[in-house]
Amino acid sequence: IHLNSLAINLFMSRLAHLRTFLEVYRQKSFSKAANALGITQPAVSQQVQALEVLTGKPLFIRQSRGVVPTDVAEELAHSISGSIDLLEQKLTSFRFGKVVGGVVHMVVPADLLGQGYGQMLAPLTADGFTLRLQTGNRTKIYQLLEEQQVDFAIASSRLNTEHYEFVELTQEFPLIVFAPSLQSKIGKTLNEDVLKQLPVISYDEELSYFSPLWQKLFGHPPAMQAVITLPDMRAIKQLVLQGFGWSVLPDYHCTSELQNGSLFSLNSKQESISTPIYLVWHKHRQLSPSLHYVKSFIL
Repeated sequence: IHLNSLAINLFMSRLAHLRTFLEVYRQKSFSKAANALGITQPAVSQQVQALEVLTGKPLFIRQSRGVVPTDVAEELAHSISGSIDLLEQKLTSFRFGKVVGGVVHMVVPADLLGQGYGQMLAPLTADGFTLRLQTGNRTKIYQLLEEQQVDFAIASSRLNTEHYEFVELTQEFPLIVFAPSLQSKIGKTLNEDVLKQLPVISYDEELSYFSPLWQKLFGHPPAMQAVITLPDMRAIKQLVLQGFGWSVLPDYHCTSELQNGSLFSLNSKQESISTPIYLVWHKHRQLSPSLHYVKSFIL
């Protein structure tokens, strides 16, 4: 019995360390992880250091603003996140007792909703929840959040930390893509002058989705005008597939097309930039036990 108690204590200690590590990985910050977990920042640092001793390798590179996960951290996070989240979801249901469900209002960009987020949320109906999902662009998303007409939003834009709480769900990587019919004009290597002379299809007039990647690749913001603007990545992909122009798409929107050769890309994920996708809620919105359960379920 004594040995079993020691084993359980060791397991629970490691479990707490792994949960803390996962929160730091998602938040890219020790202080934000501490706030999310309700513990002190030194405690977060100690638990991560304990895991680094266990693995024998560093997990994060400290920077002036937050931390960057190492390759070891990436591998560890991908291997444990599903199990940790599932366990936490179950523990949350015990902590809140019998969840009675209720109506949950969410706003999600249309292209993300079409990439499986609706399917991800659907199992909540088995716990008595009624889902009311809306779609909208960045302006509508933050209008609904500010007016507290929705409980949660999924968004990829920069957040006002004074007004909103958020947790990173995943990351996307923008890719410059075009159809084979344009390959003879675009070529196989990055050429800013060539791209600027060909039709470009954009999410908006400001080329907001292009800008961070363009800045990284060419050292300045894009200076061009889109021939077509369309606030839906799925529709943009269809136009690109038909050869009406080139565009920048999230990697998960064009994985199969890149694999089967119906689209080409001028940059890889390694040459791209990571764009976080967040679960967001207003700081002034009081989350009921049922909404805490929904948040835990999503995470």
